[in-house]
Amino acid sequence: MENVVEFRNYVKKFKSTKIGPINFEIKKGTTTAILGASGSGKSVVIKTIIGAISNFDGDVFVSGFSKKKRKAHLANKEISFYTQMDFSLYEMNVVTYLKNMCIVLGIDKKSINQKVDYWLDFFDLKKDAHKKIKNFSWGMQNRLSLILSLIKDTEIIILDEPGANLDSSWRNKMRNLLIDYKNRNRTVIITSHNIDEINDLIDFYVVLEKGKLVFKGTKLDLNMYAKYKMYFYERFDYESFQKFLSGKNIKAFKYDELENSIVFATNSTKEINWIFLYLIKETTPILNLIKLPVNMDSIYKALEDNNEYKKEIEDLATAPVDKKSKKLALKLEKKAQKEQKLLEAKEKAENLKEIKVEIKPENIEKETKKIVEPEKPIDEKKVETKLESSENDPKKIIESEKPTEDSKPISEEKESEKSI
Repeated sequence: MENVVEFRNYVKKFKSTKIGPINFEIKKGTTTAILGASGSGKSVVIKTIIGAISNFDGDVFVSGFSKKKRKAHLANKEISFYTQMDFSLYEMNVVTYLKNMCIVLGIDKKSINQKVDYWLDFFDLKKDAHKKIKNFSWGMQNRLSLILSLIKDTEIIILDEPGANLDSSWRNKMRNLLIDYKNRNRTVIITSHNIDEINDLIDFYVVLEKGKLVFKGTKLDLNMYAKYKMYFYERFDYESFQKFLSGKNIKAFKYDELENSIVFATNSTKEINWIFLYLIKETTPILNLIKLPVNMDSIYKALEDNNEYKKEIEDLATAPVDKKSKKLALKLEKKAQKEQKLLEAKEKAENLKEIKVEIKPENIEKETKKIVEPEKPIDEKKVETKLESSENDPKKIIESEKPTEDSKPISEEKESEKSI
């Protein structure tokens, strides 16, 4: 995915303030939120992207064009910019004004009428099309500013506080418009104080504080927690509840004794189930549960938690090693190596036991009982001599087959011994 906006070591100096150094990229087709408190530098960043600020250190690229080069204005062909405008001195009516601006923006003359009608209808200003702009309310003027920024339908749309002076129904309409741009793979750069309403649409965050970049990344990188406020019918053991929450990776912020409420934060809604189970077990009834909006406080809190974790890791990595600790570490390493060798030897011995056949005295006795005692071996020499002497004589062959005294059965030998 290509970068449509790049800030490289950007620094802008004013008389009493300095913005930067700032480094970040915005990918094509993403929705990026540039956030920060008043005076953080986000307006300076926006103005640099559109070319309103050209004198700065470092470099800024938009659609591949450096904002310091002669052809920087070519990048603005694909940029639409919204900011609140004051139309209180404008004598002309809405239709005339928008048609004139379409010519200035270089929109094809054949499509001007169609585009003006579409956007006046979308923002519910068609019935006021022939009224003078100076007589518009702030909300109507804001909608006119939005038409002016969106009528060209560019690849990059920059919206500076688009929800200001709009009621909830119009903010929902703006949200649907952003969803449409996202589906059409347009690049949207937005600044907003009502970040909660569009938080799920944002792919990338750029957070500024006092002219410095404090964070750039995704929601997952930010590890931002959703905050909830829970009200109770009666007072309860808050300390035990707080210990339980910390054990479940749920952050407890404060307990309001007057309201009998608690504010907690979690990065997973599944973890709220643990709270319900705990309160049911403790028989503590809940009065109400409210999800608090995502705002700069929750973002700064997430950054604070991330920075504390990073600081702990950095402190461990850079901590000096004293001689005593080094000696102990070497001792533990040798011990671990010794235990590893013993473990390997034990494993080898167990493997040999499986292969080796065990021979025990009791097993030998059992096996010898099973062996049948072999018959007395035949004397082959005697048989041959008998066969030679009794050739062609059946009587002799029969006699030779008769048992001799040497070959008497064992039972006969025993009887003869008894008779003696």
